Amino acid sequence: MLGLFGLLELLASSLMDFGLKFLSILLSVIAPLFVLISVMTMSKFEVELLSVGRIRVAQSILLEADPLSAWPVEVISNVRRYCRGRSVVLMTRPASVLVAQVKSDVSAFTDPSATYPQQVSGGVYKIPPETSHILNFISKVKEESSKPLCLVFDSLTDVIATLGVREGYRIARDILAILSADDVAIFIIFPKAHSESEVSLMRTLFTHRLEVV
Repeated sequence: MLGLFGLLELLASSLMDFGLKFLSILLSVIAPLFVLISVMTMSKFEVELLSVGRIRVAQSILLEADPLSAWPVEVISNVRRYCRGRSVVLMTRPASVLVAQVKSDVSAFTDPSATYPQQVSGGVYKIPPETSHILNFISKVKEESSKPLCLVFDSLTDVIATLGVREGYRIARDILAILSADDVAIFIIFPKAHSESEVSLMRTLFTHRLEVV
């Protein structure tokens, strides 16, 4: 009788070992298939996160400048570096130092006195410093351009001072969503005019950071 119990115990142990080995083999086959199926069924956003180094999005640069530095020179250097073969769009204030230094195909001046977008001359426009007008203008320029864009946005600091952090974030986010993989966007911000949390929030939107001190 004891021998029978011993035999049954040995058999149960052998089956357990076989089961574990079989399970291990099964998992080694199923796991790769599961990963493959998961990748194939992922949303576009999830796949892009999985292979972030190969995402096809607009090159976005946050240029963090000290107002006392030679930041306009750095902007011009990056325009020459990234904007070759692209249509240069400058969005800034009428009194900005970039007006005379950046050769643009389209210039849009944010002017509080403007109540609606106006074409001043040629590729020069005047638009109200409001979220909807800014986004609509960029969208229209994008639709009408036969070449990729290189947008120089001067500056996020002005937008935040006028419209607040929430709207500044929304404008940057939505502009980057409007642009395509062949476009370049250079946004200027002056960190000393903001809290660290505000600057950190803006940084989350961009693929590159450039500090000019």
